[in-house]
Amino acid sequence: MEGLDARWVRSPSSAALRGGEVAMEIHQQDELTARFLPGGLKMTQGITLQATRSALDRYLIDLLKPVTWAAGMRHLLRVQEVGRPWPHYRDEHEVWF
Repeated sequence: MEGLDARWVRSPSSAALRGGEVAMEIHQQDELTARFLPGGLKMTQGITLQATRSALDRYLIDLLKPVTWAAGMRHLLRVQEVGRPWPHYRDEHEVWF
């Protein structure tokens, strides 16, 4: 999806998602810090963002260009801050106040 390593968490079904259930994961691995372990295993550091249905619904409602949303996800993957990120659009505070 727009150059991001994204995957649907569960296969398509007719059952509705439960509230708060993760629908999509967006992952980034840092190949520069990869370490090779005994037995031919390779360990890489990475970060995963999880999107619930409500987050994807907001994306579909709020954004006109998927490229903009993907750029925001890339930023969140890059900063790697601990906690729960809250993507927002430029000057969003002016809409609410």
